[in-house]
Amino acid sequence: MEPSGDDPYLQLAQNVGLLSRAFERVIEPTLQERYGISARQLLGLRLVERGETSPMRIAELAALAPSSASRMLDGLVEMGLLTRTGDPDDRRKTVLGVTERGREVSREARLAVAEALQRSYRHVGADRIGQANRALRELVDLFSRPPAAATDEREEAASGG
Repeated sequence: MEPSGDDPYLQLAQNVGLLSRAFERVIEPTLQERYGISARQLLGLRLVERGETSPMRIAELAALAPSSASRMLDGLVEMGLLTRTGDPDDRRKTVLGVTERGREVSREARLAVAEALQRSYRHVGADRIGQANRALRELVDLFSRPPAAATDEREEAASGG
């Protein structure tokens, strides 16, 4: 069945994209002017800071093609925000780490982004922001589960059907 223009799944995807772009229009200028990084680069920096050390895993989590993630990470290494070393257990792999400067930029950038968002969306109000956060968290939890078709196929294979 082909989705129509009023398909709720399609509308949800479009609305999430529109919301993301609205935030990026506020966030990008702040990050570029103050730190010379993009919102995607801040995401990459934050992922490494949280313990993700594999460029492939960062590409997956940031929803980037591996080549795009590699270029993004290269930029962060060139700026002195990340380190890239060989994996001592597997010479084919690369391990990423955050520099002290990277931690500093991450901390300052998060504060600057929060201020920019608050300034731009103050009119929405704290109660509505709280409601939106709860609703989005629920959606993230729901949509982070394996797709139903894949789950059904795995269950069918496990039962020998």
